[in-house]
Amino acid sequence: MNIFKKYRSDNELTQQDMSAITGLTQASWSNLENGARCHITIDTIHRIITSTEITFEELHSEYRRRVRARAKTPARSNSRARVANYRRKRKA
Repeated sequence: MNIFKKYRSDNELTQQDMSAITGLTQASWSNLENGARCHITIDTIHRIITSTEITFEELHSEYRRRVRARAKTPARSNSRARVANYRRKRKA
């Protein structure tokens, strides 16, 4: 569980509550919890730090964890390469 979801569940808050507290949209908070956003802006970091008990160090370690996790997943091949591979296999 990441720090965003842990903080919210520990304080028994909903994503809408967190969006009201931080000034972010509910969709933005959901993206943070689900890991859809790896890179966040300075403004978002400032909002989270000033309105919650999450520290900069915790945010930084969460960022590093996400970057490492993404580095372990295989990169998606681009669509042109997939089409070329498909055509090659079809000709053979």
